[in-house]
Amino acid sequence: MNLKKTVAIAAAAGALAAISVPAMAFENEFHGIFNFKTYLSNFDNAGAGFFDPNATKSDNRASNYFEQRTRLQYTAKASDDLKLVTQFELDSTFGGNGATGYRGIPGATTAAQGIQSSNNAGNLDADSITLETKHVYLDFKAGPTTVKIGIQPYKDAFKGIYLDADISALATSTKLGGLTVGAAFSRVNIANDKSVNKQINVIYNEFNRDLFLLDTSYALSKDIKVGGSYYLDVDYTTPNGETTIHTLGLNADAKMGPLNVSGFAAMQLGNKKAAGGNNSYHGYALNAAAKLAVGPGTAKTAILFTSGDDGNDKSINSWQTPLSTYSESGMMILNRNVADDGLTTDVALAHTTNNKDRGQILYTLGYDAKIGAKAYANANAGMLWVAKSTNATYNPKKNGGDLMAAELNLEGGYKLYDNLTAKAQVAYAVLGGYYKDGAKNDATKDPENPYTVRLGLSYAF
Repeated sequence: MNLKKTVAIAAAAGALAAISVPAMAFENEFHGIFNFKTYLSNFDNAGAGFFDPNATKSDNRASNYFEQRTRLQYTAKASDDLKLVTQFELDSTFGGNGATGYRGIPGATTAAQGIQSSNNAGNLDADSITLETKHVYLDFKAGPTTVKIGIQPYKDAFKGIYLDADISALATSTKLGGLTVGAAFSRVNIANDKSVNKQINVIYNEFNRDLFLLDTSYALSKDIKVGGSYYLDVDYTTPNGETTIHTLGLNADAKMGPLNVSGFAAMQLGNKKAAGGNNSYHGYALNAAAKLAVGPGTAKTAILFTSGDDGNDKSINSWQTPLSTYSESGMMILNRNVADDGLTTDVALAHTTNNKDRGQILYTLGYDAKIGAKAYANANAGMLWVAKSTNATYNPKKNGGDLMAAELNLEGGYKLYDNLTAKAQVAYAVLGGYYKDGAKNDATKDPENPYTVRLGLSYAF
């Protein structure tokens, strides 16, 4: 081989290597979880929403069922400053529970194909697809600003009691020294159905519900942080019934040796157009919490207040939320707690922090203990009241009370492997006067106190 050919081959190889560098530097990351639970409960029912005593007898029977949830995350990472993040979810109940799924049957009629509300991958032969989109967003940096565009997770600065959900959004976060500023826009709903909005000429995205989210925080020191937030909810999905709600609040978090304290205060004001006269919004929310390292674990306590409304005038005083949680509580029955390894089952006495416009006062305390390198045990207790007592009870006689329930729960777990944990949970709640005489079978009967026993496995990779 002569020198010219050798040089040409070397040059071609060098060019090919140069072209291939970005591809070789590209990282593909795979992560996920698999959760499994079996339930024995007169409260959990493989469904979601508020506990309804009017559908419960005074001697309610217990349900037994099995659930599983898998989440698969794939990240296409070009660099630390540029990546595409995706996450998908697959849920099923052994035997099926009527959950929505996609069914394709070769040779079947059109009616038997497609999305089926009576179909589930847990049925015999598992001929369903339950794949759901959870996250799909582009994440990149532009100077001190991080930008996320697409379907992404968002949790407010008030511990999730206003908005804790996956949303389609354009979000930015800018860090300048100790100051962090986050801003986001999300279109959470549209109403383009002419039969709904009564319009002759409907433009796509003309009747929307939009959220504008602004969060700021400042680190006074490495142990003390304060913040402020402003959220604007503009809902035009109902023509001539537009709703605008402003939410403003302050929050703080401080660590003092083994003690950590946190809390927030927030208020809402707004307006809703109505044919008989406009309604005004005036809602409030308060929280204080403390955690203290004691012995082999952490003692904790917290209180949450959200305002309620009596419905007697055009002033709406209840706390308004697009979609909320409150996972700080540690409760399994009293309120919606997504930190409780939630699967499809998602039932609670106060399923939202709005609590059917009645608001809530929730006090909790507990202790989380580590037992050696592989085991843990948690104990929690809590009491839940409605914030507004007028028209509060399910009993038409209204001779009940504000107390919804008191709960005690226990959880223990053991690591079978570094990534696989077996766990057991048990919870029992004593219903209060709020549910007096509310059982389905008899107007003079109280609903049975709810309980749940769960065994589960959790694998993370």
